Amino acid sequence: MKKQRLSVETLGKIGKMITDNPEVSNQDLSKMVQDELKIKYCVHAVRAKRNRMGQKSPEILCAPMEKAERVEKKLKSSFEVHDGYVYNSTTKTVITDLGEYGSFVCSLDMHKAIQRAYVDSYEGKGDTASQVAMRFDFTHAKAVYKYAKIHGFTKSSVPQTDLEFKEGLTPDEAVAENVQAMKRKTYKLTEQAKWKYQQDSAEKWNNFHHSVLKSLENHLEEYLPKHNPPVLVLTKSKQKYAVVMGISDLHYMKFCHDHLGKPTYNREIAIKRLQEALTTMIGQITRHGVPETIFLPVGSDNLHVDNAQHTTTKFTNQVGATDGHWALELKNYVSLTLNMIDMLSQVAPLVLIPTAGNHDKSTSFMLNAYLSIHYATSKRVKFTECYDSRVYAQYGNQGFIFGHFEDMSEKKIQSNAHKFIMAEAKDRGITADRFSIFSQHLHTDSFKALGGGVQHYILPSLSGTDQWHRDNAYIGQSEASCYIFDKEKGKTAIFYA
Repeated sequence: MKKQRLSVETLGKIGKMITDNPEVSNQDLSKMVQDELKIKYCVHAVRAKRNRMGQKSPEILCAPMEKAERVEKKLKSSFEVHDGYVYNSTTKTVITDLGEYGSFVCSLDMHKAIQRAYVDSYEGKGDTASQVAMRFDFTHAKAVYKYAKIHGFTKSSVPQTDLEFKEGLTPDEAVAENVQAMKRKTYKLTEQAKWKYQQDSAEKWNNFHHSVLKSLENHLEEYLPKHNPPVLVLTKSKQKYAVVMGISDLHYMKFCHDHLGKPTYNREIAIKRLQEALTTMIGQITRHGVPETIFLPVGSDNLHVDNAQHTTTKFTNQVGATDGHWALELKNYVSLTLNMIDMLSQVAPLVLIPTAGNHDKSTSFMLNAYLSIHYATSKRVKFTECYDSRVYAQYGNQGFIFGHFEDMSEKKIQSNAHKFIMAEAKDRGITADRFSIFSQHLHTDSFKALGGGVQHYILPSLSGTDQWHRDNAYIGQSEASCYIFDKEKGKTAIFYA
């Protein structure tokens, strides 16, 4: 299209209209020129003419003001001014005036974290003001108190902030979060308690080991004679099997009498009963041929008292029910234990299971330290190193758990058995599918299948019944037991003597 050429007169008229109407927009001015001068004159031409004349368009003059008004309007809608603080809902920022401690600026997430850390209803007892100040960079603990006052929360407040509820948090969502927080706290406290118990136990053992056992171990290593009992030649078994000896709670040095005062249990009777029980059970075992392994608990209240004052480990007085003197009888008790071990090791390789009782815990620690050194080079006797209250062993697909269990009732053992098996067996290197728990302390033979491949046996006792047990109706039959376990089938027989 051929460009229209305007006369000087027409251009002068257009210039005058622009000069006379500086507030009229380019679009309206273009229309005025076309209506009055009857020519085509577009918006771009008006803008160009104004630029040449040095006149700014009304749109350019108004734009900054309109933009400022829009920004101001937007800012007014984003900022929520409260008493002591301002909340920017667009940037999710909380600005709090703490007076002499200055302004504290944080995100909404940080504000939520501060309240949750301070209150007592989120994960148990909340942090102190000093702890909160250190965690969240407040200038002073008093600044935390002022912050809490401004935002309206105290130690007894709910963990969720007022701003969260304004943002749309529902009570049900808040309750769900609080319940989950308490579960986390419960788990943390449980793990902390378990860790503290382990630390305390380790510290007690270390103190005992370095103050008592270490000197004994050094002496034994230097002066202990080598002893290798003869091995009996017995018929080999067609089936592979192992034996668990149920000899526990012998209470050597215990004294019992009947209603007329006649002695019914003392040191001599204890030795006689143990020898007869071993002879009988070895005869029953060897009828099956030689077992692959024999498991024998040692310690486990086989001694009646734990010190020269003739008390138990926790200082329960046994003076009126003790035969002999602890210091003088220690040698005989150790000899009695060695004879039992040597007698059984002539039949089959022997695994010693250290279980300390509630009557002789300290003496059992010393005895077990002695046995671990005495049989360190033996090819027939293996000592199981363990200082926990439950000792694990395995034969074939069968796991064995030994313990005195004086702190757990029979019901508690059975209700918690699967729990401690799941928690402990794998850590002890046990890969069995079936488990047999052998608990001591109660002196009465008992068996119960707990389901899930777990069985609970209470070992009987060769000990006599003293006056205290008779008064409280704790009367059991004096006997020992042994349990036959086929390598594939599990338990096949129980013998008593």
